[in-house]
Amino acid sequence: MYWTEVKEKKVYVTRKMYMELRGDKLSMAWRKILFDNHVRPRSLFTLWLALREKLPTKDRLKQFGFIDENVCSYCEDIESTNHLLFACKGTNHIWKEVLKWMHIQREPDCWSQEVRWMTTEANKKGWKTQILKIALAETVYEVWRYGNEKIFSNRNIDHFVGNKIKESILGRCLMSRKLQSHVNVSQSCIE
Repeated sequence: MYWTEVKEKKVYVTRKMYMELRGDKLSMAWRKILFDNHVRPRSLFTLWLALREKLPTKDRLKQFGFIDENVCSYCEDIESTNHLLFACKGTNHIWKEVLKWMHIQREPDCWSQEVRWMTTEANKKGWKTQILKIALAETVYEVWRYGNEKIFSNRNIDHFVGNKIKESILGRCLMSRKLQSHVNVSQSCIE
């Protein structure tokens, strides 16, 4: 144990103690998507839940006995994290719209594929990577919120979701000194 080593050598190193307490836990490949992400805390928390596949989607709620039906609110498939983000035809177009707005030519796939792609992108440096991480987190949050609005309030706010996400991305970029110069607020776009 590390305490024995500290007593013998009379030297304490915080990093070694941290590693001792942490144990042999695996480091998640997607962790860089979360780190140094300038999004709202609620968006970051929702993204963290999605990355861990712990969002209370209908398939999970049915598994725990909270609901009887696990059909997606947008289509007839089973609602899971992988389906909802972004394999579902009701949510796929939202992420596609955000990517197009950011000048990224990509056909969105299911959540696990998007996480793999984002993990690769998050390892890159630069302002585009930072904005892409913000875009993913804000999109996941708004898609999740949009689904809840649809279920609990019976409101269809589809045409507002893309605009809300873009506003959130621009707002978060304007709060960062490094990213301010890469957005054009008057034209609501990223340059």
